[in-house]
Amino acid sequence: MQPLLIKDILRLFLIFFIVFLVSVFGFSESLKRERDLRRSEDIGNIARALEDYRRVFGYYPDSSEDGRIIACADDNTKVLRDKTGMSVKESGALRDKIVDMVPCDWGKDSLRDPLDSNYPPFLEKIPQDPLSYKGFSYIYFFKDGKYFIYAAYETKRMPDYSKNILYQKISCGVRFCNTARTNGVAVVK
Repeated sequence: MQPLLIKDILRLFLIFFIVFLVSVFGFSESLKRERDLRRSEDIGNIARALEDYRRVFGYYPDSSEDGRIIACADDNTKVLRDKTGMSVKESGALRDKIVDMVPCDWGKDSLRDPLDSNYPPFLEKIPQDPLSYKGFSYIYFFKDGKYFIYAAYETKRMPDYSKNILYQKISCGVRFCNTARTNGVAVVK
């Protein structure tokens, strides 16, 4: 058996290096895909919870200017009452109109009846983007009876990736949003 020559060692090193690079790239893409799947699931869960919220209260929660869901309580939150002292219900609502709610924090607050802790939550914890620590975020907008929940995928391979949404240049933190859900949990194209 002949000893390995320098050129043979360099060839082996090059082969191992190429295999290493391909593995690292594949692992990185796999992690991106996994986070994108979670994003899709998260905004779908938020949309379903908003539909449940509307079924109970008769309306969707408003949105804050920074894209959060206004459905949490603070010391000023109360039930809207008319001059007779009776509670005011919106058309089709099963519950009283709650006013002076505040924006909920992604990843911390739950989507629930803010004045009745015994009522089961619509969403135990409103999810936050898996890369929120890097500046990624979900965005919620409500206007004229229609809501949109936006997210930014890291890859273009998701079936609901939308160039139309991307071209709107809506900021999902450090990236522009490229997917959304709307009323009835429909995917926006």
